[in-house]
Amino acid sequence: MSSTANLKHIVSLPAPESAPQLLGQRITHESPEGLVSGTITEVEAYQEGDQASHTFNGKTARTSVMFGPAGQMYVYFTYGMHWCCNVVVDEDGKGSAVLIRAVEIDEGVDLAWQRRYKEKISTEYSAKRLKDLSNGPAKFAQAFGIGKSAYGVDLLTDNNLYLSYEEPTERKIVQTPRIGISKAVDVPWRWLYK
Repeated sequence: MSSTANLKHIVSLPAPESAPQLLGQRITHESPEGLVSGTITEVEAYQEGDQASHTFNGKTARTSVMFGPAGQMYVYFTYGMHWCCNVVVDEDGKGSAVLIRAVEIDEGVDLAWQRRYKEKISTEYSAKRLKDLSNGPAKFAQAFGIGKSAYGVDLLTDNNLYLSYEEPTERKIVQTPRIGISKAVDVPWRWLYK
């Protein structure tokens, strides 16, 4: 199976099946400022019928992209200041997506650092600040320079913002309830690398 076919297969699955398979996949954003790329290390699944999902009450103007086709990006603004990014998954019409909660950046660290910390990276940077660069959904969006214009972008074909298939690794995956939500808090649809 080709890399593109592997990605299409992953995003065609229901959110709780797709989410853990998106761990280890690469996401890249090539903007006019430069390229930032890294490995997805934490995700959460959301789908129609799930009280914590934006699609719980059906299709709206805000959530229309979540109903397909799979592979698009659903971007939303939260707390009046942060963008969050999701990969649309499942069959057309299902209202499902996987929230990208964290990414380990290994290309474009300097640019991501400047976006997040509003300063140039120094040779004395701490490992903690490097880890904190994109270890949250809003941090990821800011470090990658992703905002409203990414709504509906096809992550399987776009030349500037895209997913790349990576073979599964031996890293240990932990499954837990989702965090930062107030409904369906016990649903164990969060996966991350330990």
